[in-house]
Amino acid sequence: MRRGAQPLARAAQAVEAFRGAGGFQPLPEEGPEELVTLAASFNAMARNVSELLVNRTTLLAGISHDLRTPLTRMRFALEMLPDTVDKHLVDRFERNLTAMEDLIADALRFSRGAGEGPTNVDFRRYLETVAADIDEDLAVVWRDEPPPFVQLATGAFRRVVANLVKNARQHGGGAELVVDCDRDLVLHVIDDGPGIPADDRDKVFQPFYRLEGSRSRATGGSGLGLAIVAQLCQAHGWQVQLADSPTGGTDAQVVVPLPRTPPPPNDAMKRNKMTRSRGLGEIKQ
Repeated sequence: MRRGAQPLARAAQAVEAFRGAGGFQPLPEEGPEELVTLAASFNAMARNVSELLVNRTTLLAGISHDLRTPLTRMRFALEMLPDTVDKHLVDRFERNLTAMEDLIADALRFSRGAGEGPTNVDFRRYLETVAADIDEDLAVVWRDEPPPFVQLATGAFRRVVANLVKNARQHGGGAELVVDCDRDLVLHVIDDGPGIPADDRDKVFQPFYRLEGSRSRATGGSGLGLAIVAQLCQAHGWQVQLADSPTGGTDAQVVVPLPRTPPPPNDAMKRNKMTRSRGLGEIKQ
């Protein structure tokens, strides 16, 4: 039973860890025929999904890049229009061009972040720098001390933080960054806005989904900010979730899993030896 359970456990771990990104570790195709078939099927599926996502990201980046040239020409032509053209019409064209440029910029940022690999970073210094780059007045509250170094796709995480802060400021009136670190690293982006109803918290991560009321098209944005957050978190094995803040606003939480460190084997062996020694002593007495 144990020989059969170990390959199944490896398969379960591989399925849980697979995020669709390239560089996955194929399962060894060995053992009983059923396990070989299972491993081969998973490996083929993982390769196909990874290739599909890579092609999608490349296509998205190519289309977004190519669209910039005609948009630049359109903006130049708009600026060359004579003063006799209706100013309200020109302003409307400019707003539409700006909205299209925002969509393209978001698509390019996503395509760059989705394929990024992790690096070992000093997380405290890194996040302080990210916050200062977004806004010099954006402070970070550290409830716990993070590990000295964390494996992180820094460009993608920067985009996640920037999008969540932008969303909090647009719809919640401000943003505060808070970091917890117990079993995992948790970044909170907290606002004091009206909050998001529980039924809508999964929906807001869909592209172009907008809530009624204060979170409307009038607040600006491409409608892709939170969708990009969700996609980047999925690609890099992070978790994003929304909860109520203490003031009734929104607490957007990004969970970065940290590696588990089992107790050193030497300590466990010492404890076992001491237990056996006490047992033998009791028997002799």
